[in-house]
Amino acid sequence: MTLLETADTQSDISEDLASSKASSKASTYYNTQTETFYPINGIRAITPSYVSKSQEEPIQLSEPQNPLVILDLNGTLIYREDNFKRTVRPRPHLASFLSYLFENCRVMVWSSVSPESIDKMLRAAFDKQVGRLDRIWTRKDFRLHPIDYNRKVLTLKDLEYVWEAIENERNAQKDDLMKDARHGMRYDQTNTVLIDDSPHKSQLQPFNCIVIPEYDRDRYESVDDVELVKVRRYMETLVRQQNVGAYMRIQPFDSTSNEYNQECIKHTIRLMDDEREDVKHQRKMKEMATLKMKERAMKLKERALKKKERVTSKMKEDVALKEKERELKKKQKNRRRMSRRMRKHTTSQAKGQQQEKPSASDGRIPGCDPL
Repeated sequence: MTLLETADTQSDISEDLASSKASSKASTYYNTQTETFYPINGIRAITPSYVSKSQEEPIQLSEPQNPLVILDLNGTLIYREDNFKRTVRPRPHLASFLSYLFENCRVMVWSSVSPESIDKMLRAAFDKQVGRLDRIWTRKDFRLHPIDYNRKVLTLKDLEYVWEAIENERNAQKDDLMKDARHGMRYDQTNTVLIDDSPHKSQLQPFNCIVIPEYDRDRYESVDDVELVKVRRYMETLVRQQNVGAYMRIQPFDSTSNEYNQECIKHTIRLMDDEREDVKHQRKMKEMATLKMKERAMKLKERALKKKERVTSKMKEDVALKEKERELKKKQKNRRRMSRRMRKHTTSQAKGQQQEKPSASDGRIPGCDPL
């Protein structure tokens, strides 16, 4: 083999290796453009029971049920800037949207960020209402392979995990189950709604996800994003569905629908603002009632304290009076004792003097000494 042939052969081998590596790398990606890896654990198939349940005919209820709403954070409720501070920007109309959800649904968060990164995002999105969330799930709740946990990988939000966790809690509280109580309702595909900006994350339960456009820099700078207003209107129908998965299969959320025209959006915004003001008013009235109760409790406490002080003071006075009486009795007793001693001493002296006087029977003449 000549030197030229050898070089050509090595070049072919290098090209084959490069091609092989590129092919291998591409095969591990779920999305080559974003370089998002395919999960090592794979993607399971949609369960037949889910498919069959979603084929049911939708039935509208006369009264709203209390669905479980699972919220994504980044890209759905907030926009996190790609700067040093990672500034978090809440989506327009978020506060009014959350007020509606908290009043009509059971609400939780499931984000693909790590537990260490979620606090700032939660504060920006929910402010003081974080405590009203049913639970907060993060990256650790995806059951990822250890290699996938620390790299950019497709994170599937398998709702079976959520239903399993809630059912385990129900079983642990079986003796205390009551209607409308926290553990009194079973959740499944008929009453669970996931709100996310990515359809890929919901592919295991595709008919339970409201997919909304991502809240990114462009939408943030446009300042006219009304997606949460549209979702709020769509939720009005969902809360009255016996099987939300069956309804969403036939009538999925469509942000571009003519149903969400300008007049409809304006009306819904006014409704959301009014509802938010009502919630604020109710909360203020509740706070005022709580404050009055605290003031009343404080007054009762002060009265009880003053009464206790009076009783204590009276007890002290009684003790002091009794002590004086004891001292007086003691002094009187001592005086009587001294008086008896004095009388006894006087009597003793008098007897002694009588014994010293001469008697007439001894033959002596008083005043004369014997010879």
